Amino acid sequence: MRRRKKQITIENLEDLKNLEIISLQCPQVKVIEFTAYEPFFSEALSILKRNLKCIEHMKLDEGFSYENLFQITQLFDLKSLRLEMSILSEMNGITDNCLSTLLSRLSKLEALHLVYFDTFQFRNTINSLSSMHYLKDLTLDCIEISKNEFSFLLKEKGKSLERLCVVNEMALDDASFYLQAIFDNCTKLEFLHFSFVYSQVTNFIIVNIPTLIELSLFLTHCKLSRESDGLQNLQKLRLSIEEQTNAEFFHLLSLCPALKSLSIKIASSLRPSEKTIEAIASLINLKMIEFEAFEHLDYVIQIITSIQNCRHFVFRKPLPEAFFLRIIEAFEEIANKRSNESFILKLYSRRDLLRPLPPNLKIKYLVDK
Repeated sequence: MRRRKKQITIENLEDLKNLEIISLQCPQVKVIEFTAYEPFFSEALSILKRNLKCIEHMKLDEGFSYENLFQITQLFDLKSLRLEMSILSEMNGITDNCLSTLLSRLSKLEALHLVYFDTFQFRNTINSLSSMHYLKDLTLDCIEISKNEFSFLLKEKGKSLERLCVVNEMALDDASFYLQAIFDNCTKLEFLHFSFVYSQVTNFIIVNIPTLIELSLFLTHCKLSRESDGLQNLQKLRLSIEEQTNAEFFHLLSLCPALKSLSIKIASSLRPSEKTIEAIASLINLKMIEFEAFEHLDYVIQIITSIQNCRHFVFRKPLPEAFFLRIIEAFEEIANKRSNESFILKLYSRRDLLRPLPPNLKIKYLVDK
């Protein structure tokens, strides 16, 4: 059994022996995850209901049955449900009509996370989401969904969604329809994660969503229409785009003037460009920049030295020794020049430093040796 301050995970029959003690010791836990079910699911759920103050969040990994899900619908305080489907779902009694009926009983559900979900097999279930009145947070993870189904869902439900995550691992010729449908229908979004990593988006028109604070785009290529609005209130942007020109990158950043946090995978197609560096440097509210991947170290150093208000820098991937040393030297120079400011540099793994750092430069490590 894995226990964290906020979650209890039940993985096997052995966990049942300790569940009574653990749940009594941690009555405030509200998040439960099952990775296995029979023959202990009913007894485990009974213990949790008895000892915990309330269960608000439930995660069911693949393998759950109709009976398991039926028992979950008796948790009247449940606000969040994650369902990971499998090819055995129908064999376990999970049919389209059954699932749509059971979900309709969870009247207080605010967040739903569906993983590996076949919308052709569960069409009624997708349509039934529009009747979930309190649903504000929806994740469609590794799901193939037709344009018609997606359009219907967002027209019915888009105006009430505050968080939306859509992940599709299929290679589509163009995923523009899906992203456009989101911006056209989801007028109250605060968070959007759109990951079509093997697909491109072309001539997409950004429509400003005033509430949108955080946006993640994972695409092969992204080209915006010149008719796009600015995302005036966007504060956090994460970009992982495999193929992008400097002009396209500049255009996208120019639409996000209020950014405070920028996470980027610098595509190999992006060459050092004064225009791109200028676009990042012009983000006067930027407090943190994160580099998820890059090829041209000189380009990265030009970027970090041009940002005048940013003091928090993150390098998410392991760095070759030569890259590591040059980055340290660059930040030593920045810290010495801007001695009245404090800087945080986060690196992937711990390295031994042979000399003391400037007092206003602090290095943290994401992973220890």
